[in-house]
Amino acid sequence: MNYSLVLIGAHNGTKSKHLVEKASSRGPVLLVEPVPWLFDSLLKMHGTNSAISLVNAAVVDSEADKVSFYAPTPDASRVANYGDQLGSLDPLHASSVHMAFESVIEEITVPAISITSLIDQFEISQIETLLTDTEGFDAKIISRFPFEKIKPHHIVFEFMHSDGTFNIGKNFAHLLIILSDIGYKVKALNGDDCWASLQLEEGSIDDPMGWGLIRP
Repeated sequence: MNYSLVLIGAHNGTKSKHLVEKASSRGPVLLVEPVPWLFDSLLKMHGTNSAISLVNAAVVDSEADKVSFYAPTPDASRVANYGDQLGSLDPLHASSVHMAFESVIEEITVPAISITSLIDQFEISQIETLLTDTEGFDAKIISRFPFEKIKPHHIVFEFMHSDGTFNIGKNFAHLLIILSDIGYKVKALNGDDCWASLQLEEGSIDDPMGWGLIRP
């Protein structure tokens, strides 16, 4: 099946609502979010749209049934408005952003799935856009993507925490080499995100897909 959008780290859906709705008019959409209370909001927003599949799990870089995840509580947004976006597989990520987040992050156990198993489970044969926002694990996840089976037309990913909070290094460099070697051109969208495309399109770099891209 050809998917219009696969979004890993979909949060509660508010920031990506326009993007997801537009994508679902072009083809099937898959949304993945590990934090249960954020997933519940996502389900309420998109659960009645038959074009959208939702998965409550963490995407990991190796096969596992469950994994420890360091999730924001609803109080995290009281510390800062972006606090509920800081869920990570890294136990120190949120507190490395700011120590004030330490008290509003809890360790939970969530279902886990690798990117390859996710693609196999949903019988995905092509992806127009793969979008990831996993607070530090984007580069590792995409590096394990089964490009020998599928090459998404576009990949939008967060790079700013690729090698630890606010650090880029070998993980990011390794991913850039992988993408370049298989035919992707990569550009920075902003200080947080990169856009990789098999065919670099003309037009605004801030809106590579012509969808009115809104980062989740």
